[in-house]
Amino acid sequence: MAPSDRRGPNRSAEFRWLEANSARYRGQWVALLGEELLVSAGSLKELLGHLQEHPPSGKPLIHHLD
Repeated sequence: MAPSDRRGPNRSAEFRWLEANSARYRGQWVALLGEELLVSAGSLKELLGHLQEHPPSGKPLIHHLD
């Protein structure tokens, strides 16, 4: 299989948010779209349930903050 030239979305805004806010949400799962926090939750199941009930306008970055 040949390598793809397709690139994923630019996540620079999400990484800036993580850098600025990660300490505040330590131990939580977060869903980000750009520099907007869509939801934070104590478990991935809870976070995904919220996203299913309130679908975002784009594909969020989901990350656990250690």
